[in-house]
Amino acid sequence: MNSSKAQLYWQRFISVTKPYWIDPGITFQSRGWLAAVLVLLAMVTLINLDMSYLNKQLMNALQDIFAANIKLEQTNANTTLLLEEKAAQVALAHESIKSFLYLFAIGAVVVGMYKWVRERFILHWRAWMTDDLSRQYFAGAYYRLNFEENSADNPDDRIQEVREFIHLLVILLADFLSSLVTICAFLVVLCQIYPTLLPLAIIYPFGGTMTNDVRTVSNRIL
Repeated sequence: MNSSKAQLYWQRFISVTKPYWIDPGITFQSRGWLAAVLVLLAMVTLINLDMSYLNKQLMNALQDIFAANIKLEQTNANTTLLLEEKAAQVALAHESIKSFLYLFAIGAVVVGMYKWVRERFILHWRAWMTDDLSRQYFAGAYYRLNFEENSADNPDDRIQEVREFIHLLVILLADFLSSLVTICAFLVVLCQIYPTLLPLAIIYPFGGTMTNDVRTVSNRIL
């Protein structure tokens, strides 16, 4: 795809999507739905991050309990100190499990709300775009099938494709933002745990992607 075609597709994309955001009649609703989706998406990401912390805490507590049990089997071990350490780790494990279950319940509600709000946002955008394209169609903007060269075939069918277009657009945008926020959050965690691995964690995916792209292009050329 050359630059002129890419620019043409981008201009068409903007001309189709931009009116929804600048329509003064629905400005509050459109931006409100988008803000709700972004807020719930951020909450889902933070819950996943907290659950990873709790999982790490639980695994560490179980490991310490297992190590304490092994030490208790040794005859020369300080039994009182080990029992106190084991009791503390057991309490920490129970607290981690309870926190994990609470967070799981909250996460289930938040994820359900996020999916519902996202679908409502898609439905709102789809309804508005369908009405807008229908008005343009019946006003004559698209009703020139047999009078203009290179005109779109069956514009009424194109209007019916609004559902797939909006749904795919919102899903891709939400997945991209979710992945971006997740990557940034875990990079922060990695920086706190092992700062020296942060550059490698950033360089490795880009290097792997570029290597695969170069290999693919080379195979096509050869």
